[in-house]
Amino acid sequence: MTRRKRHQLWTLFSGSTRHITPDKTQSIQLRNLDEDIYILFGNLTKRPAHGIGEIAVRTHLHNG
Repeated sequence: MTRRKRHQLWTLFSGSTRHITPDKTQSIQLRNLDEDIYILFGNLTKRPAHGIGEIAVRTHLHNG
């Protein structure tokens, strides 16, 4: 059985200063935070961030 790489679709919003993902496996160079950072959600709940890193994104423009 061949194992296929799982792809996820993201919608990027250029006005955002930060992006979040619940999937740590997408991160490269994931590292711990130097200080506690909390994420405030639309329903006013607050959850701690667990790390910071970068992801590799391959884009496809619909207009070519």
